[in-house]
Amino acid sequence: MVEGLDIELAKMFKDVFYMSLGTLNLSVLTTNSGSFGMTKNGIYYDFSDKSFVGGYTIREGNGWGIHISPYALNNKVNFRAIAGHELIHLYHFVKTSYSQTYSEMVAYKYTVDVYNSNNYSNAANQEMSIARSLGYWSSRPQKLVTDRAYRWVWGNH
Repeated sequence: MVEGLDIELAKMFKDVFYMSLGTLNLSVLTTNSGSFGMTKNGIYYDFSDKSFVGGYTIREGNGWGIHISPYALNNKVNFRAIAGHELIHLYHFVKTSYSQTYSEMVAYKYTVDVYNSNNYSNAANQEMSIARSLGYWSSRPQKLVTDRAYRWVWGNH
């Protein structure tokens, strides 16, 4: 089952973000949950902090891997929000001296903007609340839209 979903994931990455394996040293693109659990709805579950996760970016050998929960494949808006969030992290890992706090601030701003621009206000508010609770919501969020990763991902969908 994962193989079929991975094919769909690769197709969606190409259709929505115009990218595929090899771009930004991306070597793994999968719906496999790795060390996370998974709910019946296809959302990853992080056992360490008991949180639900739509996706994550991780070092994979000499490259990088993006894991996107199967839940994200059921809806194009959720896919753009979740996959774009992870692409921002990938961009920051590869192109900048990575700062987790800054990367999360940009990624959450992007996620909220995707949801708001598609009239998913409940999802936008939920993501903003999560970002605030984790210390990743900027006091000046509009400044983050000038980040190169934000502009690159936003411009690719």
